Amino acid sequence: MQAETNVSADEDLKARLMECEQRLQFLSQFSSDWYWEQDAEFRFTHISRNSLSEERFPRSLSIGKRRWDLPYVGITEAEWEAHRALLRAHQPFHDFILKRYDTKGNLYYTSLSGAPFYDGDGNFKGYRGIGRDVTKRKQMEQQAALEHAVVRVITEASDVVSALPRILQAICETLDWDYGAYWGAEGQNELIRQLYVWHVPDLAAERFVGSGSSWVASRENAGGNDGDVVRKAWLGQQPVSIQNLSLQPAFQRAGQAQELGLRTAFAFPVVIGDRTHGVMEFYSRTMREVEASLLASLTTVGNQIGLFCQRKQLESRQVMQHIVTRLLSESDTVEVAMPAIIQTVCQTLGWDYGGYWCMDTQTRMVNCRALWSIDRLTDSSFVQQTRQKAIFLSRLTNERNAGHLGTVWRERIPVWVADIGATLEYRHHRTRLGAESALHSIFAFPIVDGQEVLGALEFFSRTIRQPDDTLLETAQAIGIQVGQFHRRKEAEERIQYLAFYDALTGLPNRPFFVQQLNHALAKARRSAARLALLFIDVDRFKHINDSLGHEAGDQLLAEMASRFKACIRESDTVGRLGGDEFVILLEGIKDAREAAVVSRKINEAALRPFTIGAQEYQVSASIGISLYPDNGDNAQVMMKHADIAMYQTKESGKNHYQFYSPQIDRDASSRLAMEAELRQALERNQLRLHYQPKVSLDSGRISGMEALLRWAHPELGMVPPSVFIPLAEETGMIESIGAWVLQEACAQSKRWENEGLPPLRISVNLSPRQFNSEDLIADIAQALIQHQLQPGVLELEITESTVTRNAEKAARVLARVQAMGVSVAIDDFGTGYSSLSQLKHFPINTLKIDRSFIADVTVNRANKAIVRAVVAMGKALGLNLVAEGVESDEQMQFLQSVSCNEVQGSYFSGPLPPREFAELLRQDEALLRH
Repeated sequence: MQAETNVSADEDLKARLMECEQRLQFLSQFSSDWYWEQDAEFRFTHISRNSLSEERFPRSLSIGKRRWDLPYVGITEAEWEAHRALLRAHQPFHDFILKRYDTKGNLYYTSLSGAPFYDGDGNFKGYRGIGRDVTKRKQMEQQAALEHAVVRVITEASDVVSALPRILQAICETLDWDYGAYWGAEGQNELIRQLYVWHVPDLAAERFVGSGSSWVASRENAGGNDGDVVRKAWLGQQPVSIQNLSLQPAFQRAGQAQELGLRTAFAFPVVIGDRTHGVMEFYSRTMREVEASLLASLTTVGNQIGLFCQRKQLESRQVMQHIVTRLLSESDTVEVAMPAIIQTVCQTLGWDYGGYWCMDTQTRMVNCRALWSIDRLTDSSFVQQTRQKAIFLSRLTNERNAGHLGTVWRERIPVWVADIGATLEYRHHRTRLGAESALHSIFAFPIVDGQEVLGALEFFSRTIRQPDDTLLETAQAIGIQVGQFHRRKEAEERIQYLAFYDALTGLPNRPFFVQQLNHALAKARRSAARLALLFIDVDRFKHINDSLGHEAGDQLLAEMASRFKACIRESDTVGRLGGDEFVILLEGIKDAREAAVVSRKINEAALRPFTIGAQEYQVSASIGISLYPDNGDNAQVMMKHADIAMYQTKESGKNHYQFYSPQIDRDASSRLAMEAELRQALERNQLRLHYQPKVSLDSGRISGMEALLRWAHPELGMVPPSVFIPLAEETGMIESIGAWVLQEACAQSKRWENEGLPPLRISVNLSPRQFNSEDLIADIAQALIQHQLQPGVLELEITESTVTRNAEKAARVLARVQAMGVSVAIDDFGTGYSSLSQLKHFPINTLKIDRSFIADVTVNRANKAIVRAVVAMGKALGLNLVAEGVESDEQMQFLQSVSCNEVQGSYFSGPLPPREFAELLRQDEALLRH
């Protein structure tokens, strides 16, 4: 009975044990944990069935093996020895983390815990424990570590150049990848190329690195190879992976990768805004699957790197702008600012060499005006050649192989070359020297003012640097900023220069010359020395300036300045007071004869013909001389006396010199008195108009008249125009006098009309000042309206030099005059440098042949031919021809023979006061008998 009871109990126990074992197997099969046992030699004897563990690594591969015999990865021999020591001591262990690749090549992690077990006699039998798949947890930890590592690098890095290689290393080491590279765009065509590389030390990847760095593809065709992870990541802006490179024959570098044992690749983009800034690619020698969670994490990393690059770009921009602004504000000139700007930019932004190139305006050569380099480059052939290099501007702007400076100068844009050794576009002599000095990247930009390139800044780096878009944009702004500073400083220097020197001739101006004269006088007083002051006026300058224009006048003045300087010693001084007035200071002379010798040299130099265009012209010089101490002891008196002597020279016939004397001073005082009285002549009603008739050769009757100005001085009598008109023109009083003449002539014409006299055309002379006045048209209209005259009654006479001096403006003014109905006559034709071929382009009605041609027309064959030709050509142009200065029957007969229209001169009548001229008009007979 007892036996049956024992059998029943054993069977119950077995049933319960079997049930427990079934429960354990069920739990193990559907749990992420599994149960394992090892014998006393630490060999696996049992591993419970688990769907996940069985899928990753079948139990059969572990039974009979010790743990360290299995293909775990990433654990050192020292760590294994520590684990074995624990087992030999029969100590329990907890959460021992191991990792290995499953049958699909995916990395997974297990957490193992175990304890020793013994038999009933206490003998050690082995270990029992559980295992757990912690891959998800480790992936999350790994991704967090990855993001933390990237953030740490980004936080510690000073710039993108130093950060990107460290980020590659951090990603490879954190994720157990063997090779990493960063791809970016560089060059004017934005070529995508490998810029930075990191790989594990035992990977012989140099050939693979080389193949990557030499592979380029533009953004436009970046999608041309479907097997390329970089292209896909760049265009799609999403992470891309290839688990098995051997199955991707379209991948450009698959063969080279497999030779190195690289089996899996993945890449993710670095995005700034909506634009791909770069791509990071990675390779592993183990075939593995890149989890979706990792790809998502890498997207976050790519965004972090993109934000970092963007922030560093902005910082670079701010730093560079701050540097330039500060250094410009501290500098007086561009030459002072540039060395400091170059050095600070290099040291702040990590460039190894910087240079400033500028053009010499005289030679048109471009050379390096300032440079800075790190010590190891100072003696390099690159730096030495740069110091000596000079390039013709025409070569920079015209030749396509002029390198980065040529592009900067020609296209006025910044240039960035990441690696000059791999960019054919910029291979030339200097870049080859740079490559020999281990330089790779170039960054250059123009210094501009509007559309003009004033210079260029260039920077070289020994590392391959990816183009910084923000820095490129900043460079353009800085180029403009420096250009404006350059122009402003030029203007300031110019203003400073013009404070002392004449802009046209480069000679000391009036204030500076007076300062030098005072200094010379003080020195002469101390040493009892003598000096002379020469006051020079260029004769006929006004005539040439009015006839040929200001450009010709400026050319003449510059030529005179050069000739005058050649006539004196280096210790003497030539200055220009303004207009055509020059002064010369002769120091340390022995007597007046030395001043006379210099004056004769100046007279001879001034007389030499000079060329404008293809024509030769001739002027002369009138010189006045004052001596110290004979004629004054201060600058003001010396200048005054030399000026007075110069005017006396002009009145004596010009082209000579004259020393100052008291008598000359008295004559000058008389002239000044006349100027003062002329200013009062209008107010005192001392000006008069006399009228000289014009006679028609067809009818023999008076056909018009010319209004001629006279000055009825209460003491001097009737002052001739030749005395006061030049004075009025010189002082500017001619404008107000001319306006009075216009009004008075119109008023007199109306008075005669009211007296019943026929309304004949009345001619009024306009001075150049009056013709160029903005009020001319308004003055004419006012005179006609005020006196109720028909416009056809009025004719305006202007000299040919007035018309040709500014032809475009003259044509506009004459067109407006004729549009009013007022006639236009060219006075004194033949005395200037114009021709009928020029005058035909102006709206004129009448041509007045100058009296100098008429005076000897009957005996001078040349003048006779000229008059005949002028009349013929004038008639062909439909002009009215008037001969001035007719005095004899012979002249009349000749003019009739050539069919001249009108004549004017003493042969009929001189200028008459209004009353006498009215009597002449009332005579009922022709002045010319046929």
